Amino acid sequence: MTAFVCNICSAPNTTESPETLHRDNPSCSSCGSNVRFRWTIHGLSTALFGESLLLKDFPHASHLKGIGLSDEPLYADTLAERLGYQNTFLHREPHFDLTDPHCGESNSLDFILATEVFEHIPPPVQIAFDNLSRLLKLDGFVLFSTPWRPRGRTVEHFPNLFRWTLTQLEDEYFLVNKTREGKPELFDNLQFHGGAGHTLEMRLFSQPDLNRHFQRAGLQPEWATESYMKYGIAFPKPWSIPCILRRTERPVIDEEETPTLTTVAHQEEPENELAQLYQELDGQSAHIQRLENQLATLGQQLSDKEAQVNNLLIERDLVKNSKWLKLGKQLNCGPKLSDLFLVILITMTLLAPHTVSAAQSSTNCDALKNATPQTYLKYLEGDRAALKPACIQLALRKMGEYKYLPAIPTLIQYLDFRSIYMGEDAVQPLGSQYPAATALAQFGDYATPDVKSAIKKEALNLKQRHNAAFLYAATLSSDLPGNIRFLMLASKQAKDLQVALDLVDVARAIADICLPSDQKQCYDALNGN
Repeated sequence: MTAFVCNICSAPNTTESPETLHRDNPSCSSCGSNVRFRWTIHGLSTALFGESLLLKDFPHASHLKGIGLSDEPLYADTLAERLGYQNTFLHREPHFDLTDPHCGESNSLDFILATEVFEHIPPPVQIAFDNLSRLLKLDGFVLFSTPWRPRGRTVEHFPNLFRWTLTQLEDEYFLVNKTREGKPELFDNLQFHGGAGHTLEMRLFSQPDLNRHFQRAGLQPEWATESYMKYGIAFPKPWSIPCILRRTERPVIDEEETPTLTTVAHQEEPENELAQLYQELDGQSAHIQRLENQLATLGQQLSDKEAQVNNLLIERDLVKNSKWLKLGKQLNCGPKLSDLFLVILITMTLLAPHTVSAAQSSTNCDALKNATPQTYLKYLEGDRAALKPACIQLALRKMGEYKYLPAIPTLIQYLDFRSIYMGEDAVQPLGSQYPAATALAQFGDYATPDVKSAIKKEALNLKQRHNAAFLYAATLSSDLPGNIRFLMLASKQAKDLQVALDLVDVARAIADICLPSDQKQCYDALNGN
């Protein structure tokens, strides 16, 4: 066993060996931090102070200016107390959009924390890299991490993205795009981080292309290839390693090493001033489009379209129930969808939040008016039989938005509460049917220990344990073979035969969705090998 101290919460820990540490799986028994979180604090401390300090020992240095891009509250709150640091977000305040060519003040920041962000940025992603360099002081740096593979080219999932939106039909999410040339595109089999419908993956980087992006932006990477086991930091796998990016005096561009994409023939990026202006215009267009999507979700453009809704829903059902479309889906091919169907998808996307909002506004939840996280939790802890279903759903949603950690045990108790917006026969993803599952998924690693423990709790009913098992195995933990082994062990330990059989069914369902490269391990785990 190898001992280490968590540099975030200062708790002592042990691990079997450095090779068993995973960059994203919780490995601190106290705060649930993972290797990537601890490396972030280690890298920040080393770069700022010349030594690796515990987070609690960071000096008060408000003159050191920096921002985080959706950083974890686990360390972001303390950084804000000790440094001139502010955590920022794309979809809520304090708002910051790294694809906006005019975001922030140039040459103003000592550091930027950009961990697990760039795989979600819409193309063209080079604008975001350029902004990192522009925002930094000359001696500034970025703590950077993103999933990447060691060789090959970056895989852009949506290379022609221009005007786009996400929508959901039954149990699947789709991306609808209109290219710059006006061509409609429809994508399925989307990859989300943090649960279905949560944060869309736009690409999988390759390390060679990452280096080219850095070079073009005038950033020099220092890869975290050395372990620091004093704080439980090791990256035993030769991929997705984080790095510190230091700003150089000016970009050095090698035209022969321009990144190319595996999904589209990509022309070399022009260097003349006009082409750079077009590139900035692309970034502004993408920013405007995201604002338009946000406005659309509020239903502000639907007041004059109510007369068309019934006809659109009829057309949707005709297409959805088409045997030809279902056959094509099974064969991974099938017909191209018409522009009419594209319109239906977009309209349904706009209608959904409008309808829900109307239902919520018609419900009198006086107990939750101007509520705090503590108020929402206290409401959920009341006599459930006496609570209004719509108010329960509101409180569950707010608990996920606030990520209020004391609410986790209560949210687990509500894993059998079905959404009031789902019919009894509706077939929807776990998160759509059970809002507590959506809320717990938003907690990410913080919820994992409690959800994992709930699977074995005899006091919970079958539906609660079933949904806890699916939530843990399919969303909260990425180690699918390990998740299957855990479920099979839990099924053997279950005192109730029905629970035991249900856990086996969940394990079998997880094995069926394993990637081809992992399927042998998944089925070995299912069979007890």
